[in-house]
Amino acid sequence: MKLADYLTETGISRHDFAKQIGVSSEAVRIWLVSETDRMPQRPILARIVEATNGRVTGLDFLPSELATPATPSEGQAA
Repeated sequence: MKLADYLTETGISRHDFAKQIGVSSEAVRIWLVSETDRMPQRPILARIVEATNGRVTGLDFLPSELATPATPSEGQAA
């Protein structure tokens, strides 16, 4: 689940979520609007996963084409 979807669904503000995981609300804003291709650093990702009870993971910060598990092409063995 994307972070933006999680915040909308739960009604948590960007500011409150930032406080909960120990970052600035500006950092959360950047992740929400995808101004950068950087994802949160591992310690922060761990806090995000914990704060969202696993509903938002590191994969959710990747572009959709990278986050989708690859499947074997037809005719290739799995």
